[in-house]
Amino acid sequence: MQCFGTSHSSSSNKSMKPTAPFRCELSVLPRHPAVAYLFLVRPMTTRLVLFLVSAFAISLDGASTAEENVKWHFDRKTHTWTSPETGITLRKSIAGFRQKSAEPYDKDGSAFGYEGKHGALTLIIERRAGGGYPGTGDCTPDVRANYLREMHERYGKTDSERSFALVYNSGSKLGRGLGTVCHFVSFPTFGGIPAYSEVGVVLIGDILFEYRYSFASAAGEADLDAFLRALGMKKV
Repeated sequence: MQCFGTSHSSSSNKSMKPTAPFRCELSVLPRHPAVAYLFLVRPMTTRLVLFLVSAFAISLDGASTAEENVKWHFDRKTHTWTSPETGITLRKSIAGFRQKSAEPYDKDGSAFGYEGKHGALTLIIERRAGGGYPGTGDCTPDVRANYLREMHERYGKTDSERSFALVYNSGSKLGRGLGTVCHFVSFPTFGGIPAYSEVGVVLIGDILFEYRYSFASAAGEADLDAFLRALGMKKV
């Protein structure tokens, strides 16, 4: 078992970039656009991190203190990443989704990519202060609002949106948050066809668990719900 930590810049720039601009959006398009890899929108830190097609960069920054790191344990035999602070366990395969990338060292938050039958899922796990949301109150409404604002600016008009609460329970680890699923009338990454994109944010202690899932078929939402339940999360 190995232990790792993710690094963050010690300074927040939420005030400089309050709309949480897209860190990047990597599109790796296989035979069907519904399995494109779509990355979350995240606040920029002091260094712009660029991801190249088919190459996932791992960024190490030793300047951060241990308290700022999100720590991970990695089991090489089972290829499982575990966060002892949140209780989140990320296996190679979860509820029909296969892990395609794992970046526990990334400067802007631990990033994990999964591919399902109907679309691609990206997870970001980071400390709230490193993401630009210092303090002790509930920051999930602001985080979600920033994601939705950028999604609307990039993808345009929706013909439906539905919001919900999220709860997390994994042993002694508890969390709450919010999510929204949008149906865009024309999704550029999928060649302009209508498509769904769902974003969710859960605060677990001082760590933010964030996900984004983009999918062309309505059946994809049930797949995502199964994935979340496997992690200990559910919509209410």
